[in-house]
Amino acid sequence: MAEGDDKDWPNWAKSIKSWLAVATGLIVAVGLLLAALGKGKEAWCSLVSCDQPKPGPVAPAPPKANCPASLPAYDSPEMGGGHNQEEICGPNRKTYEQQYPGCAVSMAVSESSNKDFLGHVTYKYHCTYAIRPK
Repeated sequence: MAEGDDKDWPNWAKSIKSWLAVATGLIVAVGLLLAALGKGKEAWCSLVSCDQPKPGPVAPAPPKANCPASLPAYDSPEMGGGHNQEEICGPNRKTYEQQYPGCAVSMAVSESSNKDFLGHVTYKYHCTYAIRPK
């Protein structure tokens, strides 16, 4: 269709033709930009179904974690203030996590205190550990 062939068209048809030309130009420009950025196929495949590569063979499942049924508890010696539960019980938990990398180790801590006749308070931490496969 030549440029001057739309002289006899109604104005509304000419407007639609102009808008279609602008929209088409924008779509082409965006497509070229995406292609230049290396994102063209991703953008196109997000709009339409592209043939995706066939998945390769499935890797065998890792062996089950060899977690023990339980872990030994730990009771700290009596100590003065200024300590916390993580400081006293955490190193054992970290050791268990290193010994059993396929297992999740959780920790529960309680503490008891004793005050002597001079008002000096000592604390004792009671650490229990639970273990399960990750």
